Amino acid sequence: MVDVAVLVANGATPSEAVAWTEAELRESFDRPESEISAAIEDLVRGRRILRDGDQLRRNPEDHDFFDETNLVGRIDGLNRQMDVLADTVWRRLIEPEGGTAAARSYVFAARGDEFDALVADVLAVLQARAIAADASAQEKGSGTRRGITIAATDLEDLS
Repeated sequence: MVDVAVLVANGATPSEAVAWTEAELRESFDRPESEISAAIEDLVRGRRILRDGDQLRRNPEDHDFFDETNLVGRIDGLNRQMDVLADTVWRRLIEPEGGTAAARSYVFAARGDEFDALVADVLAVLQARAIAADASAQEKGSGTRRGITIAATDLEDLS
């Protein structure tokens, strides 16, 4: 049950839609119907998703998917990072006409506190803009799922 709840809460969508019916979710996940129903009810009760007639929508005010302390969310986030990286490589090298894809790496020297502040600033801006873009797409009832992945770390000192 947790796998289904995490997938739906973190944006797993059948056919890249903004909303799903319970029937679409049952078709999309290879899980027993009772498990999917229980996961949906957990998500509705926790206000992670909202009922809108027969549609289920992610609650645009719920941004727990950015929580760095949740181990399940962190593992799901790592899997999502790999998806974004793989799609980026594919679009840049195999099908460049397939849509927007960008990759940048910056390697530089910095003091620990300056690096930590830079990373915090970049993540704060990205989170705010991603939440705003998602809310706009939800409000307008359109939009294509997009992904940006960020990785920042100390590198091995080769000097």
